[in-house]
Amino acid sequence: MFYPRERDGNLAKKLNLDSKFVVLSVSTLRPERNVIFILELAKTLKNVDDIAFVIAGRGEQEKYLKSLAQKWDCKNVIFVGEIPNSSIPRFMSIADVFLNPINLPELGRGVLEAMACSKLILRRAIEKDDPILKNGKHFIKYEGVNDLWEKVLCLKSDKNLVEKIGKEARKVILNNYSIKVIGNQIEKIYDELVNRR
Repeated sequence: MFYPRERDGNLAKKLNLDSKFVVLSVSTLRPERNVIFILELAKTLKNVDDIAFVIAGRGEQEKYLKSLAQKWDCKNVIFVGEIPNSSIPRFMSIADVFLNPINLPELGRGVLEAMACSKLILRRAIEKDDPILKNGKHFIKYEGVNDLWEKVLCLKSDKNLVEKIGKEARKVILNNYSIKVIGNQIEKIYDELVNRR
């Protein structure tokens, strides 16, 4: 289900994203998900016409975030609501990058799905990174809004780099997180437990 796809032209047209650099986030709209950070970034970049932020998800902060986007005049933000799992790949197809604003070391499901779709991940700088992932090779690390807006502008003008890092991210999924790899790991653990008896 999660693999690189051709851009969904119909969806891009419906959301008026045909010629835009799209930053996607798929998350529950709760305080701990830090979606407000996306709005702060969008506010900083609101005068750049060809960048759009697509936020998918519902949650307790939905009304607040929408009112904040309106207050800050962030016309570059599109809230698409909750989307079924089967539609997430369509949204991944129109995204250039996937933004994960959560300040946690774990890779969430959305990040893994985006990596499987060959999307470059924008990830907060955290104390302890996943040992498999390398900044600049599998994802781009950022410190805060001031650091990230510059990186977004650079990535917007370097599609080759975006594509290259996205492809490397997919390799990480195929080599470490695919069903086959995880199945083999489970089988190995099972065999070790059986052989202990």
